[in-house]
This record gives sequence, structure tokens and C-alpha cells, in this order.
Amino acid sequence: RYGRGARVGYQADHWYLETYYMEDRFLSEPGRQSAINAGYRFAQGARLGINYLNKQSDINSDILSLRSQVLWSPGLDTDLEVAHSEEGSKHGRAFWGRINGTSLRFRYRLSLMHADPEYRGFYRDQEFAFLGVDYSPNDKWDVHGSYRFQRDNLDIDPDRTAPDERQLILGIYYGLFPETRIGIDYRHQTRRDRRALSEFESSHDSVRLTVGQRFKNLSMLISGEWGKTEDDPNRDGFDTALYRISTHWQATKRQSYSANLFYDDNAYTDAREQQRVQMAVGINARYRLFKFSELNLNIQGNSNGDFSHYTFNAIFSHKRPNGHQASLVVRHSTGDADQTVVILNYTVPFDLPVSRKKNVATLRGYIHDVETGEGLANVVLNLGGLTAISDDEGRFTFPSVRVGTHFLSIDRASAALDKVPVNKFPTEIEIRYGGENQIDIPLVQTATLRGQVMVYEAPDPALPSQGYIRAPVSADGLTNIVVPEQRQLAPSYGLQNALVILQNGERTYKRLTDREGRFRISHLSSDRWTVTVDEEGLPMNLELEKRRFTVIIKPGAVANIEFKLIPKVRRIKMLKPLKAIVFSNT
Repeated sequence: RYGRGARVGYQADHWYLETYYMEDRFLSEPGRQSAINAGYRFAQGARLGINYLNKQSDINSDILSLRSQVLWSPGLDTDLEVAHSEEGSKHGRAFWGRINGTSLRFRYRLSLMHADPEYRGFYRDQEFAFLGVDYSPNDKWDVHGSYRFQRDNLDIDPDRTAPDERQLILGIYYGLFPETRIGIDYRHQTRRDRRALSEFESSHDSVRLTVGQRFKNLSMLISGEWGKTEDDPNRDGFDTALYRISTHWQATKRQSYSANLFYDDNAYTDAREQQRVQMAVGINARYRLFKFSELNLNIQGNSNGDFSHYTFNAIFSHKRPNGHQASLVVRHSTGDADQTVVILNYTVPFDLPVSRKKNVATLRGYIHDVETGEGLANVVLNLGGLTAISDDEGRFTFPSVRVGTHFLSIDRASAALDKVPVNKFPTEIEIRYGGENQIDIPLVQTATLRGQVMVYEAPDPALPSQGYIRAPVSADGLTNIVVPEQRQLAPSYGLQNALVILQNGERTYKRLTDREGRFRISHLSSDRWTVTVDEEGLPMNLELEKRRFTVIIKPGAVANIEFKLIPKVRRIKMLKPLKAIVFSNT
């Protein structure tokens, strides 16, 4: 809706109350909406709310809903809502639910929605279901899949189409090299009219190949999708294609460039003759002129053969230390008619305190890239069930946090995948009343540790008695069995299922070696790490030449180590000959 109105709310320790009123603008028959919602928070991350909405327009209706939001654990949350609407003698019901689950290697999302034809909410006369699953068995592989289902016109009104749309996506990604990822996705889509006299029934199958490559300051993503659409009623089919290329270059700490190219010949319906090939291009340049000033230049264009449209943007912004911000936008567009727009903005933030609560405080923070010094935008942070998103400069605020100890975490899906926090995360934060609670979160490019647990043996296999040398017997009767000299040992084979342990303070990572004795631990922060191997799982006749490595990994670097397993030195004690004593009865 677009209109004018007012909203007011009040939030206490455990409950909240909010109401609003709005009148539509620019409609031939203006409508009005008024609503009230209230809720109670039982615990951190768990609340129950009730909502009422009154709509007055061409259709007058009342909607009442009950909503439950629960954060069961750091990796599991649910959001459920049931609603009932009344419009005269007509009654409608609706249901919406979502479940999110995340573990170390497994993620899933389930969404369900159903709204009766008589329901008068935003969703009406449709049902929807979505299931997405993602599994990463190790740092190289990622397997994902999703299924989507949607129906409209649930009562199959013969005067309206009754579409049934389904989509299945299966994909797999592989880290070919530390900075290279390749992927393949398969998609199957169907769309049909459920009425007896169907107007459409089509299916589309496609395969997409994706290659992502990152260099020191340059990243590229290239994808190509090829498919075929079948229009069953007409027994007609045609090929489709879709190509994307995008690049980003961080030239210096103060300037960056990006470009993208899009080619779409990917119509899914029998109206292909009405849809021409679409092409789009975009170029962007960003310059940080001074500490608080920035210039952005942007060009966007698209063309479908008969029509072309281009937009040129130049944006200069300056933010003062006190929060005041000025920006100048110059935009020129071409198409049916050329148009130039100049916009000047000046923003002045101010605080309007109503009352001060001694058990609530504010947490402010700054998340940024250590190497470039620039803030990171759109990073989602969670503080004990509360959520904040960083702005364009990397700054975020939790305005109302209960005084006490909370855990702050970063949603890795929203942050740059090649960066990790310098400090330990999630981290424990003590929120204090009075003054400013501040936190600085520096991110650094990830590092990788690779290695191998290798067994060393004598080049020529021999029996134990032939491969060892007996030293002279000492006074205590112990004889040393000496293994061949180190220069006589050579790599033989990698040891499988050896447990490698990587530690830095309280942070610990564990990996089992593969069939060739190799291991790889990615997404590490640049720091000093201690690497060991669990000796309890090693063969009894072998021992580590060096039990512990200390490595310092720099940002973006790959460190390599090797654990050598050599024959164990054994000491054999030779017993003195036994004496037999014979007793006689005579």
C-alpha cells in the first residue's frame, strides 16, 4: 500500500503494543486501513503475538491472526501464523509457517502457506510450499536441492486460469582449487492449467554450468544455462539459453570497479514469438576521495532488439563525523525520451528520548575489512535473538538490548565467504547500563592449511629381524634395537583416518585424513596455530618424528605441513638363562 498515516508503539520488558492508521493515495477509490498488534516475549527468542487488521475500500473486511516465533537453539527457529477473515457473511482462513535449521554441515528451510478463496489478506486463493536443503560433507563439496510448488484459483473457477506450477532444482559445487569453484545445476519446471479446458501446459528442463575464480584483487563469475521448453498441447518445443558474466576488481583501498553482462534467450512459454532476446550490461566505479567522501559512477543498459534503455548515475556523498550526511545525485536516462534528474539530499540524525530504562542499553558496532579498511554492508548479526544489519559503511546498531551477557554471532551466509573474523566468534559481550557499548569486528581474508600424514619406511622391505640392528648389551641387560638411519627411510604411503587437531586458544578444528593421508582446513583466520595428530589412533609400530607444528598463516595464504611417521625404536631386554633345580625323593 502507498499512502499517509501514523504509527505508534510501546515496548516493555516482556510485552509490546503497536497500532497504525493509513489512508491510500492516488487511487480512484481511496481505502483506509487500521491495525493493532500486541505480543508477549516469554524468553529470549520466543514470543507470541496477536494481530488485528481492518480494511475499508471496495471490500470491507476484518482480519485476526495469531503468530508464534521461537528460536529453539542457535541453529533452529520456527515462525508460524494462523489467520481468520470476515467480510459480511464470508469467512476465510489462512496459514503460514517457516522452519529454518542449520548445523555445521547441513542446512534446510521449509515454508508452507495456504489461503482460502474467501480469505481477505494479502495472500488469497492460493497455496504454496518450498523445501530447500544444502549439505557440505567437507570444504570442497557442496550439494543442494530445492522443490517449489504453487497453486492459484483453488476452487478452479472456470472464468479464471488455475495454474499449477512446480520446480525442482538439484545442484553440486566443487572447489577445484583454493580459489576456483565449479558447479552444475539441473532444473525441471512444469506449468499447467488445471481446468478441464486447459489453456496451457508446458515443461522446461535446463542445465546450468558455473565457474567462479578469484585472484588476488579480482573475482569473476561466469555461468551458462541451456534448456528446452516443451509446449505439450501444441507438441511444440524450442531451445533456450541464458548467460551471465560478472567481475569485481579492487584496484586499491580507495577504488573498485565491477561489471556484469546478461544475455537472456530463455522464454518458458509458448509466447516465444512475443519475447525477444534480452541483453543487459552494467558498469560501476567507486572512489573514496577522502576519509568521509565517496564518488560512485554507474551505467546500466538493456536492449531487446526493438527498444534500448540506458541510465547514467553519478553520486557524490559526504558524511561528517557527527552523522550529518550530504549527497548529490545526477541521473540521465535514455529511451522513449531523454531525461535528466538532479537530487540534493541533506540528512540530520537526532535522538528523541522518551524515557530511560535502567535494564536496557544500546550496542553499536563496526564491521570492516582489515586489508582495505572499508566497512562491509548488509552483514546480518545476531545478539541473543535480536537481529541487526550493517549499513553501507559497515555500521550496525542494536538499539534496545537487555543489560547482561549475550552472545554475538555473524550470519556467514550474509558475509563475504572468503573472510572470517580476526577475533573469536561467536563472542560473549557484556552489555552495561549507561555510556556507550561499542564493538569493532575486523574481518580478514581466509587462510588455508593443507598437509599429509605420511608413513616412511626402508626402501627394501625386510623382515623385522633383518631391518633392525642389535646394539651391544648394556649392564642392565637391555639391548637397543636401532631403526635404519633416517636417510635410509623414504615415503611409503599416506595414513588414512588419522585425526589432525588444529588449535588456537579456545578455537579447535579437527579433520580425518583421506585415503592418501591428506587433510585440508579452510576458512581460517590469519593467526598462530598449533597442529598435532592424535597419537592414540596411530599404528603401534610407528611414531611421529615431530609431534607438534606451529604455523603462522597470513591472510589469503595456503600453508603446507607434513607429519612423518617412522618405525618406532624398541628396547628389548634379554633375560638371563634359567636354571633348573631338580628335587629327588631319595
